[in-house]
Amino acid sequence: FGLVATALCGRQIEELYFQVCAINDIIPTLMHCKFPELRYVRFYGNQIGDKGAEFIADKFLQSCPKLERLGLGNCDISDRGAKSIAKELASNTTLKRLWLHDSNISDEGVASFVTALRG
Repeated sequence: FGLVATALCGRQIEELYFQVCAINDIIPTLMHCKFPELRYVRFYGNQIGDKGAEFIADKFLQSCPKLERLGLGNCDISDRGAKSIAKELASNTTLKRLWLHDSNISDEGVASFVTALRG
């Protein structure tokens, strides 16, 4: 997967699906990529946890200025990871859909999204 991730860097890709794969091995590679045309990314079913969510929030989301849909369902994210993603989404004006189903996010984590998205 590392070679594939490296090959994708900078490409004019609009959608990426990393569903139930060994994404944890390539998250560091993805964090150094730019995806200027990416509109939809799905990490569903990858147990990235809070550390993976923090990587995504810190680096990946910033490299996707046109992102409209982000799928993070069933990724073992809890409140800590939710807060990291919410913080980054506070400045995002393109996101239209966010999937977080089957996560370990409590009302506290949900509240961080509400606060961030209200501006």
